[in-house]
Amino acid sequence: MTEPATDARFEWILHVDLDAFFASVEQLENPDLAGKPVIVGSRSRRGVVATASYEARAYGVRSAMPAFQAAKLCPEAIWVAPRHDLYRQYSERVQGIFRSFVDSGEVSLFEMVSVDEAYLATSPLTADEVAELVSRLRSRIRSEVGLASSAGASTTKLVSKLASDAAKPDGQLIVGPSEVDGFLTPLPAAAIPGVGPVTQKKLSALGVGTIQDLRSTPAELLASTLGSRRAAELVDLAWGRDPRRVEPPSDPSSLSAEETFDEDVTSLEAAKSHLRAIAQRVTERVGATPYVPRTVVIKMKTSDHKVHTRQVTPPSLTVDQIPDIAAGLITEADVAPGLRLLGVAAANLVAPPPSGGDTLPGAQLDLPFED
Repeated sequence: MTEPATDARFEWILHVDLDAFFASVEQLENPDLAGKPVIVGSRSRRGVVATASYEARAYGVRSAMPAFQAAKLCPEAIWVAPRHDLYRQYSERVQGIFRSFVDSGEVSLFEMVSVDEAYLATSPLTADEVAELVSRLRSRIRSEVGLASSAGASTTKLVSKLASDAAKPDGQLIVGPSEVDGFLTPLPAAAIPGVGPVTQKKLSALGVGTIQDLRSTPAELLASTLGSRRAAELVDLAWGRDPRRVEPPSDPSSLSAEETFDEDVTSLEAAKSHLRAIAQRVTERVGATPYVPRTVVIKMKTSDHKVHTRQVTPPSLTVDQIPDIAAGLITEADVAPGLRLLGVAAANLVAPPPSGGDTLPGAQLDLPFED
């Protein structure tokens, strides 16, 4: 969907996503896995899929899916334990390519949002020029690192992300300013970030199937069904309104993720499953940095809007342990009254010790969540 050739120039936002990253790295490292259904994650009943190759995705396997469900969908899958240090090395090589585009002046800065995903801001370019830039960027990732990537380009983070999703696998899509409406309106409402199964069900009950339907639904009707704040957020996104800009990299003290549920979670096992999935997102974000965490924190907001946190600073901690530790922190919690939000943070991020050095001591924790 490249806009017709024009002299108009825009500062574009690119979204670059490494396709099936963990699984693709494992297939590169072990050519015997090429072309086979690969699932990266723990096969234990309480495990969660970190990612799956496209061969496994053909069976319906998805990231954050419980391992027992993935095993049923694809019994012949080859399971591989995550190796986040290895994935970080590949990510750093890709980041080196991004930096070279910054050095050349074609890209002003980039923002890693996870180990396999980044936004990049460009200097003013025409649609044809940004298409050529994206093509060269993806070609270098393929030739220098060996990985396939998908990319989208538009003038907002929202549309560039949706464009890269639409371009998967191994493609690119440029959505110029005049094409945003034509691109967004046919998409399912579920394509909007944060529209999960429960919200989708509520929207379907209102006759909302597409983003165009969402735009056409009276605001008061949406508010009565979803709440005024949530309805306003969705309407803004449906119209492509997204003020977020690409942020320069900074040294974080913590990295976190959280999820608010449309219906309260009242089962301990369900809460653990959600925490592992949320923690997997945190693990990937930590993997995009050179840091290691010292502390794991979970956040729980109950149905009465009270916020509770629990934390642990073990003698040693690797990123691979975050999901299990997060799930373990909720073991003694009373979830019967209902949890409306769960969050996980990797806190006290520090530079790793030199090879063979002593384990770093724990540091004082500043809770990374906002109430």
